[in-house]
Amino acid sequence: MAIGDSYALAAGRATAAAGHVKPVWNTAGNGWTATLKDGTVLWWSDNRSIATIAGIAVKHHLEGAAVWELSTTESLVSIAATLPLDRVVINSSLARGVTQISARGLVALTFDDGPDSTWTPQILAILAKYNVPATFFDIGMNAEANPGLVQQEISSGNIVGNHTYSHLDLTAIPQWRAQLEIKANNWVLQGITGREPDLFRSPYGAQELTDAQSAAHQDLAASLGMQPVGWNVDSLDWTRPGVARIVANATGSTAAAQIILMHDGGGDRSQTVAALPLIIEALRA
Repeated sequence: MAIGDSYALAAGRATAAAGHVKPVWNTAGNGWTATLKDGTVLWWSDNRSIATIAGIAVKHHLEGAAVWELSTTESLVSIAATLPLDRVVINSSLARGVTQISARGLVALTFDDGPDSTWTPQILAILAKYNVPATFFDIGMNAEANPGLVQQEISSGNIVGNHTYSHLDLTAIPQWRAQLEIKANNWVLQGITGREPDLFRSPYGAQELTDAQSAAHQDLAASLGMQPVGWNVDSLDWTRPGVARIVANATGSTAAAQIILMHDGGGDRSQTVAALPLIIEALRA
């Protein structure tokens, strides 16, 4: 099959069953695959990751990639007509791994609820001016609306994490919906950056994700292979208490290692933008 061709759902199942093959997890492609006796590889995927699969095929000089099409609402035929899949190159610099560091005196700046077309560019400009990286926990819906900002966040040396697709309180919805919120945002961010995020922060600071029907407490993010991230310093910038108060809240901790919570979306963040240079300068002093 040529790159851009696809199996319908029934045809894909029938082909796999006829070959008596079982799907296996492909680490490089970050998806499930099944290899037929003739060497054909089936990929269980969605349309957002087709560029990743095509890029792997090109990198390893394969003749093509077979994709099991999961959706009829966004067919691969339309994508193939507009995207030169046989020449797709994934820019690996848009994503990087996460290294866990334990040391005294470290401060991590984190921003939730973006990207926002008004406030995120201003925050990125300030971070670039001071040569300070940050972690942006992006909402999937906002990322879809501002994909260029997501790429700018990463290309500027920052990390992008998962903050769910639509910012629902995960403790107030069934577990299946909470899992969908996390996975859907992973798909969005993977489609924009070329890889799934490693970090997750739940909306409203919920430390555990609750199945409302069974009341069983589970860490869904960890079960999905992600690192949950909280914070120990809250700037309370979302309350818009004034620039001076935001600075005081963000710089008043004596903890040896600090994760500071701020926001680049979800409302008027003009006070956050004004406070950020003062926070950086105070923490560096």
